Amino acid sequence: MIDFTIPPDLDRLRKRVAEFVRDEVIPVEVQTDGLNFDEFEPLQQLRQKARAAGLWTPHLPQEWGGLNAGILGMALISQELGVSGLAPLALNCAAPDEGNMHLLV
Repeated sequence: MIDFTIPPDLDRLRKRVAEFVRDEVIPVEVQTDGLNFDEFEPLQQLRQKARAAGLWTPHLPQEWGGLNAGILGMALISQELGVSGLAPLALNCAAPDEGNMHLLV
C-alpha cells in the first residue's frame, strides 16, 4: 500500500508558500497586465520578500541558498505557485530557469 501522507515539514513549507502567494503575490499580480516581468519593479520587491521569508530557490541545495525541497516538496510548492503566473518568478523557480539551475549545480 502506498502512503500518501505528506510529511509534516513539507506540509508546513507548502502552507508557508501558500500564505506568501496569497498575502504578497496575488495583491501585486493585478498590476502586471501586459508588462515585461524583467522590468517589473514589484517583482524585485517580491523576490526580496521571498528571500526574507526563507522561500527563495526552494529547489536548490541549502549550500546554494535553497531549501533542498526535493521532488515531493517541489510538487507541493509548484501546486501552490500554480495559482499565479507571477509566483514562480517571485521564488525564482520558474521554467526554464529552475531546470537550468539543476544542471548548473
